[in-house]
Amino acid sequence: MSKFKTVEEWLGKDNTLGIDIWTRKYQYNNETFPEWIERVSGGDNEVANLIESKKFLFGGRILSNRGLNNLGEKVTLSNCYVITPPDDSIESIFDCAKKLARTYSYGGGCGVDISNLSPRNAKVNNTAKKTSGSVSFMDLYSLVTGLIGQNGRRK
Repeated sequence: MSKFKTVEEWLGKDNTLGIDIWTRKYQYNNETFPEWIERVSGGDNEVANLIESKKFLFGGRILSNRGLNNLGEKVTLSNCYVITPPDDSIESIFDCAKKLARTYSYGGGCGVDISNLSPRNAKVNNTAKKTSGSVSFMDLYSLVTGLIGQNGRRK
C-alpha cells in the first residue's frame, strides 16, 4: 500500500511540470497514484518503497507501460531499438518502414542508418532510371514517425 495518496503528495504540489508529465505520460486510464505504484512496482513492496522514497526509478517506457501487458495492451518497456539498416532496394527500404511503424506502435523509438542507400541521381535498373536518393527515403521514415502516435512523444 502506497504511503502517498496522490502524485502531488509524492512530487510536491508546486511541481506542476512533474505532475503534468506523470498525468500525461505515466498514469494509465485515470489510475490513482497508489494503483500506479502497484502496477509499476509489479506488487513488489521493496521496489514500491524505493520508488516512493525516490531512491530508484525505472526509465520512462517502464514507468508508462509496466503491467499494461496484463491488461491486454501491446507495449514495450524499452525506449530505443536498433533495426537493421535498409539495403539499397525498394523492398528493403519499405520493410524498414514497416519495422519502424510496428516499433512506434508499441511506444518504442528508432533511428535509421540510411548510409547504404544510393545518392540522388544514381543509376537504377527500373523505369525511373535514376534514384531519388537517400534523403527522399529519410522523408519516408520521417513520415512514418509522424503518422504513428507515441503517446505525446511526437508532435
